[in-house]
Amino acid sequence: MTRKDEQLVTGEFLGFFLVFGADIILAAVLLAVAGIVSGPVAVGVTALVLGIYGVWLGLRWRRLRDSEEPTRPDPLETLKDRYAAGELSDEEFERRLDRLLDAEREERASVDERSKERSRE
Repeated sequence: MTRKDEQLVTGEFLGFFLVFGADIILAAVLLAVAGIVSGPVAVGVTALVLGIYGVWLGLRWRRLRDSEEPTRPDPLETLKDRYAAGELSDEEFERRLDRLLDAEREERASVDERSKERSRE
């Protein structure tokens, strides 16, 4: 991710808003003041333009937030890597592997039990 992509409001966003959004809002207000369009139309156009840019900002914020979430390393892969690097003996590797697999089985059983309880409700 480049530095530009890490910013919520980029130059591109501001440019589009100033060139298109602000101009459309200004034109709607001027047309309303001149009596060519009604006030509610000018307010509606303004709300539409601001809504579009608000959605754009919201989607960008969500994408940036989701990309920043740290991913948890896979415990099994970490264990394998440590074994391959010679940090663990055969016995220690097998003991930790058994413990890890037991924990995964217990977690799966608990999730299954919770789903069964929900389906009974």
